Amino acid sequence: MLAVSAARSGLRPVAIDLFADSDTREVACCIGLPSLEAGPVLGALKTIVAERGRPWLVYGSGIDTRPDLVEHIAEIADLVGNAPSALRMLYDPGTFFKLLDSLSIPYPETRFTIPENPTAWLWKIPFTEGGRGVLPAGLCPDDGTGYYQKRLGGPAMSVLFLANRREARILGFNTQWTAGPDARSPYRFSGVMNHAELTNRQKVQLGEHANKLVNSASLVGLNSLDFLIEDGECKVLELNPRPGASLMLYDDRFPLGLLAEHIHAVRNLEVRGPNPETFGCLGLEIVFADRSCVPRQDLRWPNWTVDRPMPGTIIAAGEPLCTVTADAASGKALRALLLHRKQQIRDHFFRFVENNR
Repeated sequence: MLAVSAARSGLRPVAIDLFADSDTREVACCIGLPSLEAGPVLGALKTIVAERGRPWLVYGSGIDTRPDLVEHIAEIADLVGNAPSALRMLYDPGTFFKLLDSLSIPYPETRFTIPENPTAWLWKIPFTEGGRGVLPAGLCPDDGTGYYQKRLGGPAMSVLFLANRREARILGFNTQWTAGPDARSPYRFSGVMNHAELTNRQKVQLGEHANKLVNSASLVGLNSLDFLIEDGECKVLELNPRPGASLMLYDDRFPLGLLAEHIHAVRNLEVRGPNPETFGCLGLEIVFADRSCVPRQDLRWPNWTVDRPMPGTIIAAGEPLCTVTADAASGKALRALLLHRKQQIRDHFFRFVENNR
Protein backbone atom coordinates (compact mmCIF):
# COMPACT_ATOMS: atom_id res chain seq x y z
CA MET A 1 0.00 0.00 0.00
CA LEU A 2 2.90 2.39 0.70
CA ALA A 3 4.49 1.58 -2.65
CA VAL A 4 1.20 2.13 -4.53
CA SER A 5 0.63 5.46 -2.78
CA ALA A 6 4.22 6.56 -3.50
CA ALA A 7 3.85 5.70 -7.18
CA ARG A 8 0.57 7.65 -7.31
CA SER A 9 2.40 10.74 -6.05
CA GLY A 10 5.00 10.47 -8.83
CA LEU A 11 7.83 9.18 -6.63
CA ARG A 12 10.09 6.29 -7.62
CA PRO A 13 9.68 3.95 -4.64
CA VAL A 14 12.06 1.23 -3.56
CA ALA A 15 10.39 -1.25 -1.20
CA ILE A 16 12.44 -3.09 1.41
CA ASP A 17 9.93 -5.79 2.20
CA LEU A 18 9.58 -9.07 4.05
CA PHE A 19 7.13 -10.53 1.50
CA ALA A 20 8.12 -8.84 -1.81
CA ASP A 21 4.70 -9.64 -3.27
CA SER A 22 3.98 -9.51 -7.00
CA ASP A 23 1.79 -6.39 -6.80
CA THR A 24 4.51 -4.58 -4.84
CA ARG A 25 6.96 -5.43 -7.62
CA GLU A 26 4.55 -3.94 -10.19
CA VAL A 27 4.89 -0.43 -8.71
CA ALA A 28 8.31 -0.43 -7.03
CA CYS A 29 11.83 -1.71 -7.20
CA CYS A 30 11.55 -4.40 -4.54
CA ILE A 31 14.19 -5.83 -2.21
CA GLY A 32 12.88 -8.94 -0.49
CA LEU A 33 14.34 -9.78 2.91
CA PRO A 34 14.48 -13.06 4.87
CA SER A 35 13.68 -11.17 8.09
CA LEU A 36 13.32 -7.67 9.51
CA GLU A 37 16.36 -8.04 11.73
CA ALA A 38 18.77 -5.11 11.79
CA GLY A 39 21.41 -6.81 9.62
CA PRO A 40 19.26 -7.46 6.52
CA VAL A 41 17.37 -4.15 6.81
CA LEU A 42 20.46 -1.98 7.16
CA GLY A 43 22.31 -3.99 4.51
CA ALA A 44 19.50 -3.40 1.98
CA LEU A 45 19.38 0.28 2.86
CA LYS A 46 23.14 0.68 2.41
CA THR A 47 22.83 -0.93 -1.05
CA ILE A 48 20.22 1.68 -2.00
CA VAL A 49 22.41 4.50 -0.69
CA ALA A 50 25.37 3.23 -2.72
CA GLU A 51 23.27 3.12 -5.90
CA ARG A 52 21.04 6.19 -5.51
CA GLY A 53 22.36 8.34 -2.67
CA ARG A 54 20.75 9.15 0.68
CA PRO A 55 16.99 8.46 0.37
CA TRP A 56 13.83 9.48 2.16
CA LEU A 57 12.54 6.54 4.16
CA VAL A 58 8.98 5.83 5.31
CA TYR A 59 8.76 2.93 7.77
CA GLY A 60 5.71 0.80 8.43
CA SER A 61 4.54 -2.00 10.69
CA GLY A 62 7.27 -4.22 12.11
CA ILE A 63 9.84 -1.41 12.13
CA ASP A 64 8.10 1.19 14.31
CA THR A 65 8.16 -1.17 17.31
CA ARG A 66 11.98 -1.19 17.17
CA PRO A 67 13.16 2.34 17.93
CA ASP A 68 16.82 1.29 18.20
CA LEU A 69 16.68 0.06 14.59
CA VAL A 70 14.91 3.26 13.50
CA GLU A 71 17.73 5.21 15.14
CA HIS A 72 20.29 3.30 13.04
CA ILE A 73 18.16 3.84 9.93
CA ALA A 74 18.13 7.60 10.60
CA GLU A 75 21.94 7.62 10.32
CA ILE A 76 21.67 6.36 6.73
CA ALA A 77 18.39 7.82 5.46
CA ASP A 78 16.17 10.85 6.06
CA LEU A 79 13.24 9.62 8.17
CA VAL A 80 9.78 10.59 6.94
CA GLY A 81 7.94 9.75 10.12
CA ASN A 82 8.04 9.92 13.88
CA ALA A 83 11.41 10.06 15.63
CA PRO A 84 12.81 7.17 17.71
CA SER A 85 12.20 9.18 20.91
CA ALA A 86 8.46 9.32 20.14
CA LEU A 87 8.38 5.59 19.42
CA ARG A 88 10.00 4.80 22.77
CA MET A 89 7.51 7.00 24.59
CA LEU A 90 4.47 5.47 22.91
CA TYR A 91 5.46 1.80 23.06
CA ASP A 92 6.73 1.77 26.64
CA PRO A 93 3.56 1.03 28.64
CA GLY A 94 4.68 2.78 31.82
CA THR A 95 5.50 5.99 29.96
CA PHE A 96 2.47 5.83 27.66
CA PHE A 97 -0.15 5.36 30.37
CA LYS A 98 1.42 8.10 32.47
CA LEU A 99 1.12 10.34 29.42
CA LEU A 100 -2.56 9.44 29.05
CA ASP A 101 -3.11 10.20 32.75
CA SER A 102 -1.43 13.59 32.42
CA LEU A 103 -3.69 14.44 29.45
CA SER A 104 -6.87 13.12 31.15
CA ILE A 105 -7.36 10.59 28.34
CA PRO A 106 -9.27 7.50 29.56
CA TYR A 107 -8.07 3.94 28.93
CA PRO A 108 -9.06 0.46 30.20
CA GLU A 109 -7.93 -0.41 33.72
CA THR A 110 -4.26 -1.39 33.49
CA ARG A 111 -1.82 -2.90 35.97
CA PHE A 112 1.62 -4.47 36.06
CA THR A 113 0.91 -7.17 38.65
CA ILE A 114 -1.34 -10.18 38.18
CA PRO A 115 -5.02 -9.43 38.95
CA GLU A 116 -7.15 -11.52 41.29
CA ASN A 117 -9.42 -12.71 38.45
CA PRO A 118 -7.17 -13.18 35.39
CA THR A 119 -10.03 -14.45 33.20
CA ALA A 120 -11.41 -10.89 32.97
CA TRP A 121 -8.06 -9.51 31.82
CA LEU A 122 -5.70 -9.56 28.84
CA TRP A 123 -1.91 -9.82 28.85
CA LYS A 124 -0.14 -7.44 26.45
CA ILE A 125 3.50 -7.49 25.42
CA PRO A 126 4.90 -4.08 24.42
CA PHE A 127 6.82 -3.42 21.20
CA THR A 128 4.66 -5.82 19.17
CA GLU A 129 2.22 -5.10 16.35
CA GLY A 130 -0.93 -6.45 14.74
CA GLY A 131 -2.27 -7.99 17.94
CA ARG A 132 0.51 -10.59 18.07
CA GLY A 133 1.42 -9.64 21.63
CA VAL A 134 -2.11 -9.93 23.07
CA LEU A 135 -3.19 -13.04 24.99
CA PRO A 136 -5.77 -14.01 27.60
CA ALA A 137 -4.15 -13.23 30.95
CA GLY A 138 -4.31 -16.88 32.01
CA LEU A 139 -1.95 -17.83 29.17
CA CYS A 140 0.70 -15.17 29.82
CA PRO A 141 4.32 -16.09 30.60
CA ASP A 142 5.44 -15.23 34.13
CA ASP A 143 8.48 -13.25 33.01
CA GLY A 144 7.48 -9.65 33.70
CA THR A 145 7.71 -8.59 30.04
CA GLY A 146 4.21 -7.15 29.70
CA TYR A 147 1.21 -5.69 31.47
CA TYR A 148 -2.40 -6.59 32.26
CA GLN A 149 -5.40 -4.72 30.86
CA LYS A 150 -9.07 -5.20 31.71
CA ARG A 151 -10.94 -6.95 28.91
CA LEU A 152 -13.72 -4.77 27.42
CA GLY A 153 -16.55 -5.84 25.13
CA GLY A 154 -17.54 -4.38 21.79
CA PRO A 155 -15.66 -3.97 18.52
CA ALA A 156 -12.16 -2.55 18.38
CA MET A 157 -12.03 0.77 16.54
CA SER A 158 -9.42 3.22 15.35
CA VAL A 159 -9.15 6.80 14.16
CA LEU A 160 -6.73 7.66 11.35
CA PHE A 161 -5.21 11.13 11.46
CA LEU A 162 -2.48 13.35 10.05
CA ALA A 163 -0.22 15.31 12.43
CA ASN A 164 2.31 18.14 12.10
CA ARG A 165 3.49 18.42 15.75
CA ARG A 166 0.81 21.07 16.45
CA GLU A 167 -2.54 19.65 15.41
CA ALA A 168 -4.32 16.53 14.20
CA ARG A 169 -6.51 16.26 11.13
CA ILE A 170 -8.98 13.36 11.37
CA LEU A 171 -9.23 11.37 8.13
CA GLY A 172 -11.65 8.65 9.21
CA PHE A 173 -13.07 6.39 11.89
CA ASN A 174 -12.60 2.65 11.42
CA THR A 175 -13.81 -0.67 12.80
CA GLN A 176 -11.25 -3.46 13.11
CA TRP A 177 -11.58 -7.16 13.77
CA THR A 178 -9.34 -10.06 14.63
CA ALA A 179 -9.21 -13.68 13.54
CA GLY A 180 -6.14 -15.34 14.97
CA PRO A 181 -5.07 -18.33 12.85
CA ASP A 182 -4.42 -20.36 16.01
CA ALA A 183 -4.73 -20.22 19.77
CA ARG A 184 -1.26 -18.69 20.09
CA SER A 185 -2.42 -15.42 18.50
CA PRO A 186 -6.20 -15.11 19.05
CA TYR A 187 -6.15 -11.30 18.73
CA ARG A 188 -4.12 -11.05 15.53
CA PHE A 189 -5.31 -8.24 13.25
CA SER A 190 -7.46 -9.59 10.42
CA GLY A 191 -9.42 -6.74 8.84
CA VAL A 192 -10.62 -3.15 8.90
CA MET A 193 -13.32 -0.99 7.34
CA ASN A 194 -13.69 2.79 7.20
CA HIS A 195 -17.01 2.72 9.06
CA ALA A 196 -17.59 2.95 12.83
CA GLU A 197 -20.79 3.39 14.86
CA LEU A 198 -19.93 6.54 16.84
CA THR A 199 -21.88 9.50 18.13
CA ASN A 200 -20.89 13.06 17.26
CA ARG A 201 -19.80 13.54 20.87
CA GLN A 202 -17.48 10.52 20.64
CA LYS A 203 -15.98 11.80 17.38
CA VAL A 204 -15.29 15.16 18.98
CA GLN A 205 -13.76 13.40 22.00
CA LEU A 206 -11.43 11.39 19.75
CA GLY A 207 -10.35 14.54 17.94
CA GLU A 208 -9.47 16.12 21.29
CA HIS A 209 -7.49 13.03 22.31
CA ALA A 210 -5.56 13.07 19.02
CA ASN A 211 -4.73 16.77 19.34
CA LYS A 212 -3.47 16.36 22.90
CA LEU A 213 -1.23 13.44 21.90
CA VAL A 214 0.11 15.24 18.83
CA ASN A 215 1.15 18.22 20.93
CA SER A 216 2.61 16.19 23.79
CA ALA A 217 4.54 13.64 21.72
CA SER A 218 5.36 15.95 18.74
CA LEU A 219 3.74 13.48 16.36
CA VAL A 220 4.08 13.87 12.60
CA GLY A 221 2.53 12.29 9.54
CA LEU A 222 0.02 9.45 9.52
CA ASN A 223 -0.89 7.91 12.87
CA SER A 224 -3.79 5.87 14.19
CA LEU A 225 -5.33 5.65 17.64
CA ASP A 226 -6.92 2.34 18.68
CA PHE A 227 -9.80 2.45 21.15
CA LEU A 228 -12.89 0.70 22.56
CA ILE A 229 -16.18 2.09 23.84
CA GLU A 230 -17.19 1.53 27.48
CA ASP A 231 -20.32 3.19 28.89
CA GLY A 232 -20.35 5.57 25.94
CA GLU A 233 -16.76 6.70 26.55
CA CYS A 234 -13.85 6.20 24.13
CA LYS A 235 -11.03 4.39 25.94
CA VAL A 236 -7.63 4.40 24.28
CA LEU A 237 -5.76 1.13 23.78
CA GLU A 238 -2.65 2.24 21.90
CA LEU A 239 -1.29 4.69 19.38
CA ASN A 240 0.34 3.42 16.18
CA PRO A 241 2.83 6.14 15.16
CA ARG A 242 3.18 5.21 11.46
CA PRO A 243 1.05 4.55 8.37
CA GLY A 244 -1.18 1.52 8.99
CA ALA A 245 -3.44 -0.80 7.02
CA SER A 246 -6.31 1.71 6.97
CA LEU A 247 -4.26 3.93 4.62
CA MET A 248 -5.48 1.68 1.80
CA LEU A 249 -9.10 2.68 2.50
CA TYR A 250 -8.45 6.41 2.00
CA ASP A 251 -5.57 6.62 -0.46
CA ASP A 252 -7.52 7.11 -3.69
CA ARG A 253 -9.45 10.05 -2.17
CA PHE A 254 -6.30 12.17 -2.50
CA PRO A 255 -5.14 13.28 -5.96
CA LEU A 256 -1.50 12.43 -5.20
CA GLY A 257 -2.19 9.65 -2.72
CA LEU A 258 -2.14 9.71 1.07
CA LEU A 259 1.62 9.16 1.31
CA ALA A 260 2.07 12.62 -0.23
CA GLU A 261 -0.05 14.03 2.60
CA HIS A 262 2.10 12.11 5.10
CA ILE A 263 5.25 13.71 3.67
CA HIS A 264 3.59 17.15 3.66
CA ALA A 265 2.65 16.83 7.36
CA VAL A 266 6.08 15.48 8.39
CA ARG A 267 7.57 18.66 6.93
CA ASN A 268 5.61 20.55 9.59
CA LEU A 269 3.24 22.05 7.05
CA GLU A 270 -0.49 22.59 7.48
CA VAL A 271 -2.33 19.27 7.71
CA ARG A 272 -5.01 18.87 5.08
CA GLY A 273 -7.55 16.31 4.01
CA PRO A 274 -11.17 15.78 2.97
CA ASN A 275 -14.08 15.48 5.36
CA PRO A 276 -14.12 11.88 6.69
CA GLU A 277 -17.91 11.71 6.33
CA THR A 278 -17.62 11.90 2.52
CA PHE A 279 -16.12 8.42 2.12
CA GLY A 280 -17.99 5.34 0.94
CA CYS A 281 -17.83 2.10 2.91
CA LEU A 282 -14.57 0.30 2.06
CA GLY A 283 -12.79 -2.55 3.77
CA LEU A 284 -10.10 -5.20 3.59
CA GLU A 285 -9.50 -8.57 5.20
CA ILE A 286 -6.41 -10.75 5.37
CA VAL A 287 -6.72 -14.37 4.23
CA PHE A 288 -4.45 -16.59 6.29
CA ALA A 289 -3.27 -19.88 4.81
CA ASP A 290 -4.81 -22.83 6.62
CA ARG A 291 -2.00 -25.10 5.43
CA SER A 292 1.50 -24.77 4.06
CA CYS A 293 1.39 -24.10 0.32
CA VAL A 294 3.19 -22.69 -2.75
CA PRO A 295 1.27 -20.59 -5.37
CA ARG A 296 1.62 -21.95 -8.90
CA GLN A 297 2.63 -19.95 -11.98
CA ASP A 298 -0.85 -20.28 -13.54
CA LEU A 299 -2.64 -18.75 -10.53
CA ARG A 300 -4.68 -15.71 -11.61
CA TRP A 301 -5.74 -13.42 -8.81
CA PRO A 302 -9.03 -11.46 -8.85
CA ASN A 303 -8.69 -7.67 -9.11
CA TRP A 304 -10.14 -7.36 -5.59
CA THR A 305 -7.05 -8.99 -4.06
CA VAL A 306 -3.81 -7.31 -2.99
CA ASP A 307 -0.64 -8.55 -1.28
CA ARG A 308 -0.41 -11.32 -3.86
CA PRO A 309 2.62 -13.60 -3.29
CA MET A 310 4.98 -14.43 -6.12
CA PRO A 311 4.64 -17.89 -7.70
CA GLY A 312 6.90 -20.35 -5.93
CA THR A 313 6.76 -18.52 -2.59
CA ILE A 314 6.58 -20.92 0.34
CA ILE A 315 3.69 -19.84 2.58
CA ALA A 316 3.52 -21.57 5.96
CA ALA A 317 0.24 -22.37 7.68
CA GLY A 318 -0.97 -19.29 9.55
CA GLU A 319 0.88 -16.82 7.32
CA PRO A 320 -0.96 -14.29 5.10
CA LEU A 321 -1.96 -15.72 1.72
CA CYS A 322 -3.38 -12.45 0.36
CA THR A 323 -5.74 -9.59 1.28
CA VAL A 324 -9.26 -9.25 -0.12
CA THR A 325 -10.86 -5.82 -0.58
CA ALA A 326 -14.46 -4.67 -1.12
CA ASP A 327 -16.82 -1.72 -1.07
CA ALA A 328 -20.52 -1.75 -0.20
CA ALA A 329 -23.43 0.46 0.84
CA SER A 330 -23.20 -0.46 4.54
CA GLY A 331 -20.83 -1.95 7.07
CA LYS A 332 -22.96 -5.11 7.36
CA ALA A 333 -23.01 -5.63 3.59
CA LEU A 334 -19.28 -4.97 3.42
CA ARG A 335 -18.43 -7.59 6.06
CA ALA A 336 -20.62 -10.13 4.22
CA LEU A 337 -18.90 -9.42 0.89
CA LEU A 338 -15.43 -9.67 2.44
CA LEU A 339 -16.37 -13.01 4.01
CA HIS A 340 -17.69 -14.25 0.66
CA ARG A 341 -14.50 -13.24 -1.16
CA LYS A 342 -12.35 -14.75 1.55
CA GLN A 343 -14.22 -18.03 1.08
CA GLN A 344 -13.80 -17.79 -2.69
CA ILE A 345 -10.04 -17.65 -2.21
CA ARG A 346 -10.14 -20.69 0.04
CA ASP A 347 -12.51 -22.69 -2.19
CA HIS A 348 -11.18 -21.88 -5.65
CA PHE A 349 -7.66 -20.55 -5.48
CA PHE A 350 -6.25 -23.28 -3.29
CA ARG A 351 -6.64 -25.45 -6.42
CA PHE A 352 -3.85 -23.33 -7.92
CA VAL A 353 -1.38 -23.87 -5.10
CA GLU A 354 0.74 -26.85 -4.25
CA ASN A 355 1.08 -28.30 -0.80
CA ASN A 356 4.51 -27.66 0.67
CA ARG A 357 5.61 -30.90 2.26
